[in-house]
Amino acid sequence: MGFSAIRNRYYIIEVQFVKNENRKLRLISYIIMALILIPAACRKNAKQNPDIKMIMNKLNADLSGAVTAFHSENYAELSRRAIAIADHPKVPLKQRKIIAGELKEEMQEFKKYDVAVHSAALLLKKAASDKNDAEIPEYISTINKNCHGCHVRYRKRIRNLLRGK
Repeated sequence: MGFSAIRNRYYIIEVQFVKNENRKLRLISYIIMALILIPAACRKNAKQNPDIKMIMNKLNADLSGAVTAFHSENYAELSRRAIAIADHPKVPLKQRKIIAGELKEEMQEFKKYDVAVHSAALLLKKAASDKNDAEIPEYISTINKNCHGCHVRYRKRIRNLLRGK
């Protein structure tokens, strides 16, 4: 008698095989395990390898959270949000290549927005650590202005490009 267990965060599946078990039953067991585990693995992979839309949505949530944290004087949360903004994941290589192919000479300008957001987020983290209420709004504003500037200039074009329109 053999025993096999597959475990991950969401599922615990135990399948027991008897030495002389029917091959069809074994095949059906493998198919059932695959149908359960593959979607879970895909969800985990999506979180580890987000696309540009997921990254932008997370940046939006972190910027909103930073503003809320500042208004409630929660400097630890503000620092956490600033770090999340500064250290956001890179856009996947496939999407970066598509964007670079479209923007060509404009790519350096496009990157400047990201660099400005990153720099302001690092300064925001320091200001939050120092509880410097005079500088915090300035850095939040700088992040917001650069996000907005990039969106005004590139969002529609990139969205249509990545959707294939």
